[in-house]
This record gives sequence, structure tokens and C-alpha cells, in this order.
Amino acid sequence: MPAPPFALLLRRRLSSAVLLLAVPTLAAAQVTANRVRHYDELIWKQPYYRGPLKYGWSIGRAWYQGDLTDGLRGAKARTSLGVALSGTVWPNLEVGFDVQYIRLTARQDQVADRGYRFLTRLVEGTVVGRYYIERYQFDPALDSRDQGRSRWYRPFVVAGVGQALWWATTTGGPATLGPDSVANVSEQRYPAYTTVVPVGAGVGLRFSSQTWLAPELTYRFTFSDNLDDVGARRGNPKKNDGYWQFAVRFQYQPPRSRGKRLR
Repeated sequence: MPAPPFALLLRRRLSSAVLLLAVPTLAAAQVTANRVRHYDELIWKQPYYRGPLKYGWSIGRAWYQGDLTDGLRGAKARTSLGVALSGTVWPNLEVGFDVQYIRLTARQDQVADRGYRFLTRLVEGTVVGRYYIERYQFDPALDSRDQGRSRWYRPFVVAGVGQALWWATTTGGPATLGPDSVANVSEQRYPAYTTVVPVGAGVGLRFSSQTWLAPELTYRFTFSDNLDDVGARRGNPKKNDGYWQFAVRFQYQPPRSRGKRLR
């Protein structure tokens, strides 16, 4: 006996509802399968995108800290310029390589009787990691650049290690050499090298899915007491020189080419 018309109608409605529920799930699974290559097993327990590499340009100011200054008093800001290349390697973690040109100087020697002045030029290359302080939420319906689009700001902490090549020149010095003073003679051959360890924090400000502006404040620890060309004989050999830097970094992430597999 053929089914009553209302039974056929109910069966068709149920079949349509099942299809409506299944299609989005299958589509999301297909999107995820086509785009995601990485899965975090350590903390977040979810897939994540790495996305294209980011290109960066920065401009900032640097403040010397060493034998000739008493903290930030006496420090004089000088310009720094840089370029960078970075990419996501883990949820919330971005690793990059930065190259910067930095100048350092001081307003005046903190010891009035010495009267040293200097100018230092550095070329610095560092590998840095920036960890964004937020919970990573994966959405299979969005591509790599759209993840986290709801947040227009992303605070982060930064740390790294690198090498600096520098040249320094000193002028001035004590007019009269006493028992505790030394003539103004360079104690370092140039160019010279030292290891630098930057640590600090910043915030990424999103302007679009491809562009970011990131103010960042860091302090550079070094393993040299000669950044100011005033070493052990004329300064404090127990304390290495260093410098603060405030920089604004512009980042650009190019769009993924059509036809290529997203990641």
C-alpha cells in the first residue's frame, strides 16, 4: 500500500533537515583539510595556520646605558632603522630575523672631570621571538590571515639573541692627567663584535588583514664594556654597556596566490 501523502511529506522534510545539518560540517571539514598543515599537540590541542611570511620595516630611537651616563639621565636619543622578515611557527609565537642600523651617544659624561664624549654606529642582526599574549582560537571557516581578525590589538613579549658589529669614536677627556685618569686613547680595535640579547614588550595594531603597526620597547644586553669606546682603563669594567630602543615596526603580509594551498 503506498504511503499516505502526509507520511511522504514528513520523510522528505526529515531528509532535507539532515542534509542541511551535514553540508556545513562536511564543508568545514573540507576547508580544514585543504588549508591546515599543522596541529598543536602541546597546549592548545587544535589546528593552526602559519600563513605567509611577513615583511617589516622599522624606525625608532635608541638610548645608550653605560659608564658615561647615570641611568637615563645624560642619555641622548639617536635614530635607528631596520628591516625584518618573520613568520608564525606555533600558535601565538612569531619568529623573525631583524637587521638594524643604530647610533648611540650621550649628552655628557656623568663624571665632570673626565668630560668624555662619543658616537657609536652599530649594525645589528638578531633572531627574535614574539609571543602574543592571547588565547588562540581556530576557526576552520577562515583562512590564515583572517584568524584573530576580531582583535585589532595583540600585546606581546619579545626576546632574542644576535650579533652587533660596531665602530666608536671618543672625544674629550681630562684636561690634566692625574693619578686616577688615563689619556684618551682607544682601547678597542674596530670594527668590533659583541653578542646582544634584546628583551621587551610591545603591541601589534591591526589596520587590515595584511598590515600591522607594532610599537615595541626593548633593552639590549651586551657582552662588551666598549660600546662607548671607554673600556676597563677609563671606565667601569664590572658593568657592560647596553641600550634601550623604542621602535615602531610596520608589517606587511602579502596575500596568498590564487590556486595555492593555504596553510
